[in-house]
Amino acid sequence: MRRRLLLAIGLLGVALCVSCSRSRSEPIAAERIGVHARASGPSSELNRTSAIGSNLAGVVDYSTDMPFVDLFKSSRPWISGSHEKWDDGRPLDLDEYGWVRSLKPGQVARTLMLTKGGHPGGEFIVVYDGEGEIAHGNELLQNQSRPGRQVIRVKKDGAVRFAISKTSPGNPIRNIRVFPPGGSCEEDDARWCDRSHPCPSGRCLAFEKTYPDRIFHPKFLQSTSHYLVLRFMDWMRTNDSTIRTWADRPKVTHATWNRRGVPVEVMMSLATRLRAEPWVNIPHLADDDYIRRFATLVRDTLPEEFRVWLEYSNEIWNSQFDQHKEVARCPAGKSEGGKFGAALVCQAERSDAIFKTWHQVFGASASRVVRVVASQAANAWTSKKILMQRDLYQRVDALAIAPYFGVAVNRKDRAEYAEMSLDELLRRTEAELIPKATKRMQEQAEMASRFGLTLVAYEGGQHFSAAAGVENDEKINTLFDAINRHPRMSDLYLRYLTAWREAGGKLFVHYNNCGAYTKWGRWGLREYVDQPRTEASKLDGVMRFIEQNPRWW
Repeated sequence: MRRRLLLAIGLLGVALCVSCSRSRSEPIAAERIGVHARASGPSSELNRTSAIGSNLAGVVDYSTDMPFVDLFKSSRPWISGSHEKWDDGRPLDLDEYGWVRSLKPGQVARTLMLTKGGHPGGEFIVVYDGEGEIAHGNELLQNQSRPGRQVIRVKKDGAVRFAISKTSPGNPIRNIRVFPPGGSCEEDDARWCDRSHPCPSGRCLAFEKTYPDRIFHPKFLQSTSHYLVLRFMDWMRTNDSTIRTWADRPKVTHATWNRRGVPVEVMMSLATRLRAEPWVNIPHLADDDYIRRFATLVRDTLPEEFRVWLEYSNEIWNSQFDQHKEVARCPAGKSEGGKFGAALVCQAERSDAIFKTWHQVFGASASRVVRVVASQAANAWTSKKILMQRDLYQRVDALAIAPYFGVAVNRKDRAEYAEMSLDELLRRTEAELIPKATKRMQEQAEMASRFGLTLVAYEGGQHFSAAAGVENDEKINTLFDAINRHPRMSDLYLRYLTAWREAGGKLFVHYNNCGAYTKWGRWGLREYVDQPRTEASKLDGVMRFIEQNPRWW
């Protein structure tokens, strides 16, 4: 029986409160986010036959994914400055939810949204409670604005700039919501609409009027509707996480979900809305109480017919992340000769404990929990090392790898790739790079088969990147941008995913759904949330694979 979860929250109300008399320690408004097992509009049924999942890009101000209709949830954490200086390093007086409680003389609190663009611009609505002065780096439409509600004009691909220069100590500015132009169709919350794009039937409901019952942007719902699984690793800010206790977790009531991550309630809401299976990553420092409470909340909020994929942290083998260093310190790892082996042993030990707790919490429905162990794709020994630790393979359901194809250019390779033509790189990708990734798939498929496990990909796709200063090379960045946008990338992706299936792989969770290209990587299938398939070659390749290869297991 499907559940309808209503989340009581304190700071996401739609009611305006320009002169509230509530205590500052209380939630501002006792409103509820509507979370539906089946939202008001239809979902794509393609994801039920899809063999492809996706990682979701982190909820940050520079994301072009635009997952929430309230853009403030993706805003950058507050920056303390002055009228003369952008960042003066002074601490800000924030309440428990992250709202500015008071300002020092001359202090200004700033934040940003949509700093990488990816939107058509237009009139944005800012709604808030409290008294004070808010300024923007955007055009304020005076004739449409009033205390508690502002209308600002933002240029195409422009950032939303936000500054509190004054706030009332007894009634501070808080509960800020920022809504982009348009709305969703009454009959389908996954269909964006405005005056120029009317709904086929029914009304176009403005975001300001339907929030918080509809918290996800319709364009985002459309862009993620064809995935079987959604991996929330970046939504949970898993890498280098500092979360230890249940009190540390991100909450629905927090001003922004940029700093600690997205609340579990919201992640389960999205999975339920899209009828996609959630994949969660337990923070590496999380204590036993956190793990049990997290499992309980997932059990109680995710409809009973849904499975949940469970993984301990992310890439514990990878020395660039804090979790590698921290996890390697566990007692079981002390017998190993170095941190690499110790991290794998400790990963196995902690994964085993987490799996046990979740099975206890889920009880008779423990089969809903898919227990995942992830290892290094390029080193099948890591899989063996983890799975053999105390015969962990007997208590695991899936072995996960990240079989990327591409190159990571360093100083040694710089000259070669700086002078390489796009056609040469395309030929090398087809003749060398995809076959190299395929070999790794085959080796890990043999390992998974040896232990009786399903082979899945926790990440994957292209990996054309540079480091060690080479990321600033203009020629290499131009080359890597070009291959990601080239029409032939569609065929390369189709060949790559076909190789995955032929090697024996099952679920493939791509990294990631949407993201602007930067010198640090070009991960998104789309560069902005509603980029057409005809202009996104990687997306076209993935969609062709989904359409031609219904789930084979």
